[in-house]
Amino acid sequence: MGVFRKQAHDRDSEVIDLRDSVLQPRPVFEFGFPTRCPECRNRGYLDHIDLARKVQYEHCASCWAKWERSEDDVYSLH
Repeated sequence: MGVFRKQAHDRDSEVIDLRDSVLQPRPVFEFGFPTRCPECRNRGYLDHIDLARKVQYEHCASCWAKWERSEDDVYSLH
């Protein structure tokens, strides 16, 4: 019948190891996710993301500080 038989090109295809991407450490801060409050270092809350300017606007629920960070600013926090 051959319905479940592997074709010859499947056996000879290149193997891709996906574990390499899992082993790489995830960045501490990522654009589009909240960062720490610059005033009190508590957790920030994301209010709005301006995708055209690549700026995210955040506030702190503890001290009510407001701040904005560009995409470059967020990635420089590492």
